[in-house]
Amino acid sequence: MDRYAKHPQQWYNYVTSPIILGLFKKFYLPRLDASVQGAIRYALDGTKLTSVEKIAKLAEALESNGLGR
Repeated sequence: MDRYAKHPQQWYNYVTSPIILGLFKKFYLPRLDASVQGAIRYALDGTKLTSVEKIAKLAEALESNGLGR
């Protein structure tokens, strides 16, 4: 596999070990799932704020922290 990888992280494309894949599912997928759910919550209207208001509020917070520039 190292003969075909063009950059150091590319070898992950060739991982087939059930143990490694199981650990990925156990430790990484729950975090990814939580992040995706959080992003979807911003895209849906809520009982107090619309999705537009929630995204605008998030954008303001990011900009005030210097992250939006």
